[in-house]
Amino acid sequence: MSLLPKATLYIQLRAHELSVLHVESGHEFRDVPQLAIQQQAGGKPQILAVGTPAYQCVHQPGVHLVNGFDHPRTILADFAYAEKTLISFVRQAWPRSLFQPRPEVILHPLERLEGGLTAIEIRALCELAVTAGARRAMVWTGIPLTREQLLSQHFPLELGHLFRP
Repeated sequence: MSLLPKATLYIQLRAHELSVLHVESGHEFRDVPQLAIQQQAGGKPQILAVGTPAYQCVHQPGVHLVNGFDHPRTILADFAYAEKTLISFVRQAWPRSLFQPRPEVILHPLERLEGGLTAIEIRALCELAVTAGARRAMVWTGIPLTREQLLSQHFPLELGHLFRP
């Protein structure tokens, strides 16, 4: 048995809101998945702000807002921008340090699921979580899970589906 704190993050994905729950502590936060991007002279975009603070940067010259989770047909619109957003959200929920394990992440898309998720979408979501710092990633589709279900790792499979790549 490890003496290190366990980290499980349950992330609910919506086009205009991400919710991150640190399951063990119960700490939860929500914010919009917006990035304020400014194009640099060398061509590489610089992220100025993430979430609600991004709206305050929009009046600066050369700044525009992007949302990697807002597409008419799927929850994942732009992998690179979604990755930057999720990295920021995961760091807020579970700041990295030398002695902390990487978190286990359960992604739960709540919108744009008509017809179900394709294998490619599931893989992209899992890769997104891993690049954001997850030790292991899973995708849940179904009813929203309670903290108690997450703590006991009881997923009501009659009311949803758990994808473990």
